[in-house]
Amino acid sequence: MPELPEVETVKRQLKKNIKAKKISKVWSDNKKMISNADFKEFKDFVINEEIIDIKRTGKNIFIELSGKKTLWLHLKMTGHLIYFAKDISRQRIKEIEQDKYNHYIHLIIYFSDGSRLKLSDLRKFARIKIFYKKIQTILKNRQKFGLDPIGKDPLLMSQKEFIEVFKNVKKPIKTALMDQALIGGIGNIYASEILFDAKVNPFAKTNDLSKKRLARIFLSTQKILKKAIQQRGTSVSDFRDVRGQKGSFGDFLQVYQRAGKECKQCGNIIIKKKQAQRSTFYCPKCQS
Repeated sequence: MPELPEVETVKRQLKKNIKAKKISKVWSDNKKMISNADFKEFKDFVINEEIIDIKRTGKNIFIELSGKKTLWLHLKMTGHLIYFAKDISRQRIKEIEQDKYNHYIHLIIYFSDGSRLKLSDLRKFARIKIFYKKIQTILKNRQKFGLDPIGKDPLLMSQKEFIEVFKNVKKPIKTALMDQALIGGIGNIYASEILFDAKVNPFAKTNDLSKKRLARIFLSTQKILKKAIQQRGTSVSDFRDVRGQKGSFGDFLQVYQRAGKECKQCGNIIIKKKQAQRSTFYCPKCQS
């Protein structure tokens, strides 16, 4: 599933490419993607509206339209957005389409200048909701609008706020980092990498960790997420950015999906264990 760095990458690229564009037409072969409206209402909702702004909270994308309207989008497991400029070359289109993960197009938004935005989703889990409200109104009362509660963005937290959130949590620290109600945007990849960088065992009980160790996790969270955003996220399988390209943070992974390989820091073998129905990767020596 795209995590904070991937979704932040998408948000930034969308702002650069589609802000101020006007929607002229939409197409979909997966009308169940629209969770709270039928496709006719969705078309009426978006056509002739202008893109005002794009924001991200956790793994959620909000696209504000003219007319005090907002689209909510969650890419779920395998969704990604690809932008095609009006003057994109045939060669570039061919390059994008040769990537097997860009084959599963289920939604196209056409803009009045001839450009378009496509949603590719192998497993068809991505979801969209429409709201006749501005973004800030929705964010102030997520549950009222049928959206899950979400913790503060880790990149907007102070060290003190981070410690306050986690100091009394009784679940293992990796599970806590992935709890979207506590902190928004961190998933399996980055929780593993953050805890390796902080030299903390993923199975350690969160409320047993000292403030000093929680502070170390906070610093590693900031470091790993910012570096991953610089590299446009991680593409271990499906994720592609808005240009149809892979993120390159996979080149910097220390433990995730490296089970059975030597730790790059100490030479010990990376271990993989199940934790809360997810695979956890860690070095038993560095993270003892």
